[in-house]
Amino acid sequence: IAGCTHLFVTGCSSCYSNNGNFFDVEAGPGSDLDIHTLTIKPGVSGTMNVRVYAKSDSWIGHDGNVQDTAIWTLVGEGAVDVDQWSDEPLPSSILSRSNAIRVPAGQKVGVLVLTSEKVYYPKISGVPHGTLHVDDGTMKVYAGTRADGYPYPTSISSSTYMYAGTISYDVVESNQGPGPEPTTEAPSRVPSGSPSSAPTNPAPSSSPSSSPSSSPSFASSSSPSAEPTTRSPSSSPSSSPSATPTTRSPSSSPSSNPSAEPAGEATLT
Repeated sequence: IAGCTHLFVTGCSSCYSNNGNFFDVEAGPGSDLDIHTLTIKPGVSGTMNVRVYAKSDSWIGHDGNVQDTAIWTLVGEGAVDVDQWSDEPLPSSILSRSNAIRVPAGQKVGVLVLTSEKVYYPKISGVPHGTLHVDDGTMKVYAGTRADGYPYPTSISSSTYMYAGTISYDVVESNQGPGPEPTTEAPSRVPSGSPSSAPTNPAPSSSPSSSPSSSPSFASSSSPSAEPTTRSPSSSPSSSPSATPTTRSPSSSPSSNPSAEPAGEATLT
């Protein structure tokens, strides 16, 4: 809430008395407005009952269906002790910040203040309903008409009458635009177009060569060659044996012609 503004709409020295008044209010394009206080100018002294109604957009064309809750909202109601000709603020039991009339930025809201006893409103001649009456740069108030009857209007005037009193409203700061830019950027939902550098150990080729490498790796191959580099031993002896061994096998019996003497004599000590 930025602070309270009191917009005096109009006074009344030579006035007409009736039970209520329709009028439109409009918020400027920058902010929502909350109307939390209205004053009335009583035509009598004593106690009177008051009802405040509101609807989105203009009241024009909807003055005869105030009982339709799909169109009009009863904002608040209650009894008020008043003095004739005073500018009597409605008590918070009827209208306050807790049940304020919200006027969205750039839009109109129709308002009806209806009383069980007579209140004063000035007549504005020569202008139609909905004529702009006052503009403070933040809120505009448009001329309406008077109504008789309570708790719902039973008679509506074709002449133009203006709400006589003061409208107090707050500017709602939260609707004045987005906050500051975030200090960090939001993460991207797509991967970077420039990936990080390739790994230091490249991945193996998806199409390995059919020949062994001239510089084999130390690790075993995940795809061995079709044939081993050395043949497996034969399951049967070769038909072509290898050459004669260099030493003969000893005979199975002693020789029949032993040598004459040993190759060397023994030495006696």
